[in-house]
Amino acid sequence: MPLKNAQEYLARTLAYGGFVTTIFVAAWWTTEPVNAPKMMTLSTTAGACIGIFIAMRTVQFKENKLLISSIMAFLIFASISLFTSEGPAELNFYGVGGRNTGLLTYLALSIVLLSGAQLNSSALFLKVLKAFALAGIVNVAYCLFSIAGIELLPWNNIFDTILGTFGNPNFIGAFLGIFGVVLISYILGHLNSLKIILWGAPLLGVTFFEIIKSHAIQGLVILALGSSIVFWMKIRSLSRNKLIEFGYLVIIFVSGIFALLGALQIGPLTKYIYKSSVSLRGEYWQAGWNMGLQHPITGVGMDSYGDWFRRARDVQALVVPGVNVTTNAAHNVFLDIFAYGGFPLLIAYLAIVGIVARSATKLLFKSRDYDFVAVALVSGWICYQAQAVISINQIGVAIWGWVFGGLIIAYEKLSTTNLEHETIFTKNKSGRNIKKKNSSEAGLALGSFVGLVAGALIAMPPMIADGKWRNAMGSGDAEIIESAAMAWPQDPVRLNQAVKMFSDNNFPDLALSLSNISITKFSESYISWYSYIQLPGLSESEIKRARAELHRLDPNNPEFK
Repeated sequence: MPLKNAQEYLARTLAYGGFVTTIFVAAWWTTEPVNAPKMMTLSTTAGACIGIFIAMRTVQFKENKLLISSIMAFLIFASISLFTSEGPAELNFYGVGGRNTGLLTYLALSIVLLSGAQLNSSALFLKVLKAFALAGIVNVAYCLFSIAGIELLPWNNIFDTILGTFGNPNFIGAFLGIFGVVLISYILGHLNSLKIILWGAPLLGVTFFEIIKSHAIQGLVILALGSSIVFWMKIRSLSRNKLIEFGYLVIIFVSGIFALLGALQIGPLTKYIYKSSVSLRGEYWQAGWNMGLQHPITGVGMDSYGDWFRRARDVQALVVPGVNVTTNAAHNVFLDIFAYGGFPLLIAYLAIVGIVARSATKLLFKSRDYDFVAVALVSGWICYQAQAVISINQIGVAIWGWVFGGLIIAYEKLSTTNLEHETIFTKNKSGRNIKKKNSSEAGLALGSFVGLVAGALIAMPPMIADGKWRNAMGSGDAEIIESAAMAWPQDPVRLNQAVKMFSDNNFPDLALSLSNISITKFSESYISWYSYIQLPGLSESEIKRARAELHRLDPNNPEFK
C-alpha cells in the first residue's frame, strides 16, 4: 500500500529505525559490538528524518516553537562544549568507545524527538508502538535462548547472565522493564479481549522472569514504577470515587519511600534492594557534579566524563570504589549532561524534558478515560527518565525515551485539536480553504534515502575502525596492527592496546612511537600517560614528566604524589 503523506514516512522511519537500533549488534565484525553499531543506526534514522523534512518543504513548526528553541539551545551549547573541550574534537563528536554518547548521538536523538512531535494520526502512533513491542518480543525470545544455554551472538559474556541485544544485564533489565510496562498498559486497555489476555499474560510473565534473571535492580524498579502509573490510570478510569484513588496513591507513595530507603541501606527492604553499586553510583554522581561546578559554563566536553573522573572525584572515592576503579559515565544522564556542558547545557536539557513532562501531564489529566496509547507513551517515557537517573544513556534504550517524548507532544496536540480528522489547509486569495499539496511520493522517498545514506556515512567511521582493529589483532602482522591502531577516528584505548602488544612482543620502537602519538593527541587521558610510563628505556626526565602528568590527571592518587 503506497504511503499517503510525509507523516507516515516519518512514522515508518521512527518505527524501523527504533527497532533496528534496539536489536542491531555487530558481534561478528567488531571488538565492541553494541554502542558504535547502535549509534550508526540511530544516525541513519535521524538522517532519513531530515531528508523527509527537506522533501516536505511546507512543514511548519509553529506549534513546536518552544521545543525547537530548546533543542537548538541544547545543540548550540553541546557544540560549544565540543570546541572548548581539551580533548580531541572527534572524540567529543563520536563519543568514547563503549559509550558513543557524544554530540552526534544527542543530535540524532534530538532529531527523532522532533520527528515524533510531527505525527498527526493515532494510526501512526500505534505503528511506532508496534515496532517497540516487536523489539521487546525479539529480546524476550533471545533471552530465552540464553537462559537455555544457547547464545546466538558470538560474544564473550563476562556477566554470566542474559544480555539481550544490549551487551549488559542492566540495560536489558531496564529495556525489559519498559517493555513490561507498555505490555501491561496494552493488556489493561483490552480486558474485554480474551485473545489478548491469553497471549499477553504469559508474555508478561516471561518478561518478569527475565528481569529477575538479569539481576538488574533497575529493571525491577522501572517495572514497579511504570506499572504503578498504569494501574493508577486504570483505577482512575473505572472509579469516580476519589477516596479509592487517593488510597492507592498513598500505598504507592509509602511503598516508594520504603524502596528508596532500602536502596540507601535503611529499613526492611535493604536486603532485597540494596546493591553495592548504589554506593559506587554515589561517588560517580559526586564526580559528575564536581565537573559541572568546576566548569560551569562550557563543561568538560561531550562524553569526556572518563578523562575527568580521576581529577573530579572526592578523596573518599579512593576507598570506595577504590583508587584504580574508574568509569566513563556518571550513571546519571542529567549529571552526565551537566559535566559535558555545565549549567547552559543542563538547563537546555531540562527544558526539553520539561516540555515533554508538561504534555504528558496534560495528556494524563485531560480525561478519566483509559487511553492505551497515552498511558503506554507516558508511562514508558517516565520509565526511561527513571532509568536516566540511575544509569547510563545506552543508545538502544535512549532512542525510545526520545521517540516517546516526541510522540507525547504530538499525541497531546492530537487529543486537543482532533488533528486526526483534519487536513493541513491554507487559504487562497478568495479566502476559501484549499488542501496543501503533499510532497510527492518520489520526493519523499528520495529525501529519505539520501538522508539515510548521509546519516550512515557520518556515523560509520568508529565502527569501521573497530572492525579493522579486530581483524588486525588476529593477523599477527605488526604493520597491519599499527595501521589499524592509527585508523581514524583514533581512540586512546585502541592505541594503548597496540602499545602494550608491541612492548610485550619486543617491538620497542613501535611501542614508543604509538605511545608518543597517544600522549600528544590524548593528553588528558590517564591511560595514555600510564601506558607511556610503563615502557622500558625511558629517561629520567621522561619519567618525571609522565609522573607529573599522572599527578595532574589524578591528584589524589598517592602513587604519583
